[in-house]
Amino acid sequence: MLRRVLTLAAGVALAGAVAATPAQAASLNPVERQYSPIHAGSYCMANVSPSSFVMLYRSTGLVCLLGGGSVPVNPTAVCQWFNPGATILNAYPGYSESLMCRLIPA
Repeated sequence: MLRRVLTLAAGVALAGAVAATPAQAASLNPVERQYSPIHAGSYCMANVSPSSFVMLYRSTGLVCLLGGGSVPVNPTAVCQWFNPGATILNAYPGYSESLMCRLIPA
């Protein structure tokens, strides 16, 4: 009797693990999102200066453009601002000085 109960419990545990695996794997798939200089500029307007509306990823790093210069910003913080609750894996330059965010959505 004990052997049957243990066999049944092991079968139920295995079935539960197999059933949970695809859903968990789907939730851990990273995605990449691209933010154009104008779209990313909304972060600059909200967090740096209302007169700054363009963000560029230059060789020196991510910057918000102002009238006569630029202000460096943290690319990971920008990705987190656009994707609240997500786990940010990486932030890097994209095409045409855009910002790329690699993340796991919330």
